[in-house]
Parts: sequence; C-alpha cells; structure tokens
Amino acid sequence: MDTEQRAFDVMSPDCPSRSIMQRMGDKWTPLVFLALESGPRRFSQLRQDIGGVTPKVLTQTLRSLERDGLLTRTIYPEVPPRVEYELTALGATLLGPLAVVRAWSQDHAEKIIRARNDYDGLHEAPVPS
Repeated sequence: MDTEQRAFDVMSPDCPSRSIMQRMGDKWTPLVFLALESGPRRFSQLRQDIGGVTPKVLTQTLRSLERDGLLTRTIYPEVPPRVEYELTALGATLLGPLAVVRAWSQDHAEKIIRARNDYDGLHEAPVPS
C-alpha cells in the first residue's frame, strides 16, 4: 500500500484525479448513484429508475464505476442468474455531495431554463428567405 502523501490537482492535465472528476460529471454517473442510494438494484431496475439510458451505456457506466471501486456487482447462483449492483462504502461517500448538486439543480432549474430561452431568443439564426 502506498503510504506516501500525494498532492492531486484536477487543474493539471496529467493529474489522475482529473479523470475521476470527469467520471463524476458524466451524464449517467450521478443518476446511477441516486438510483442506488436506497440500496442494491438489478440492472432492469436501474434502467427503469434512471429512464432514457440505453442498456449499452448503462453497462459501460456500471463497469467503469465497478472498476473505480465505487460499486459492486454481485451475481447470485440462481437460474436464471440474478445480478445486483450496490454502492461500496467509498461510493456512498459521494451521496452527500450529489444530494447538494441535485437539490441545487432542482431549486434553480426554472431560472436556468428561463436563461436558456432568453439566450436562444437573442441568438436565433435568421430564417432564410
């Protein structure tokens, strides 16, 4: 085990923490975490809870999060096999920060939608005649 204290800086292009931050900010990762917040879920339950994610993309996201040690995949010896996904202790540490981001997003959604509409109204492409 590496006991050396390392300084990480996500603003440095070569820092490994940058790829971790990018993982947390991708489109589906936060939704997977929120879906797993209440406990283990099967793949089909995750797809249903998240909505709009393709099986391929969900599989890729789950594999990446498992590789990062943020969730576990458990296969139960049944016929047919049952597979469940669950946050690890490390993964669960992200629930607090994600709850804050979720609340902020929901609290400010109306203002952001209004700003987008205002921006789009000012930057409409002229209709060719």
